[in-house]
Amino acid sequence: MALKRCRECRKLVSSEAEVCPHCGIKTPVRPSQPSSRDVTATLRRPAVRVLLWVALVAGMLAVVLLAVRQTDPLSESDRAAIARRQADSVRVQVLLTTRDRSAAQTIVLDRLRRGFLGPQNDSVHLAAVDAALDSASRLLRQQPHSFPLLNEVRHLFGQLAQPLTTAQMSRLRQLQSSERSARAPLARQAERAAAERRRQMEVATAENRRRYARELENTYLGQGLDVTVRASAQNATTLRITWILVSRPMAYQFSQSPTLFSGLRSQGFRRLEISDGYSQMWYWNL
Repeated sequence: MALKRCRECRKLVSSEAEVCPHCGIKTPVRPSQPSSRDVTATLRRPAVRVLLWVALVAGMLAVVLLAVRQTDPLSESDRAAIARRQADSVRVQVLLTTRDRSAAQTIVLDRLRRGFLGPQNDSVHLAAVDAALDSASRLLRQQPHSFPLLNEVRHLFGQLAQPLTTAQMSRLRQLQSSERSARAPLARQAERAAAERRRQMEVATAENRRRYARELENTYLGQGLDVTVRASAQNATTLRITWILVSRPMAYQFSQSPTLFSGLRSQGFRRLEISDGYSQMWYWNL
């Protein structure tokens, strides 16, 4: 206990006295303030220094986060797209480790078309390209080849998204060359089959024209006319009517028959000839 002067009457009183015995004022002695030496000693304590450093770092982080948040150019939709991209990346990486890589390839190609996965040269993009090339190679190994199978391979080539690595580009060129080599004999076979179908159709239509000529001849014979009707020329495209009594007026009457000419055109005839079998002949190109 020490004696100090009262803050009111300035007489000596105990520093622990609650009331001055001389003037009666409460708390006659004010609590002493810590000196600068005491403050410095307190700051030098390790625990206090750690707390001050933590507070300083926390304040700096708060300022940086606030600045980044104010200058962040990403919208909510952009951040959602990034989240979907990360989820798809994880899903694709899991699928690519399985035996069935077609599912991963389908997902990645769909995301690329919809803009969820950008064309960055990252591991997911490269894995998707490898999966597509593996599918094309597997299809090309199947025998026998067919147009639907090769069309599916070509569709896979068209779905590849750039960029591709040098090794992937080399592999793509090899697969494209194999696809063209496999398509060439199929194209020649299809061309031969189409030519055979055209030939058979021409034979059938030529036979129909010969049948039409016989029926027309029977019609004239039924009318009492001694007329010969033949389908001649290549593929029976010329109808030749031979009547020994034919004359110029009769030929003119033939040419005025609308049903005759329309019937000939419908059968595929290209030329009509009327002759007496000797020197006179009249013809019309249909």
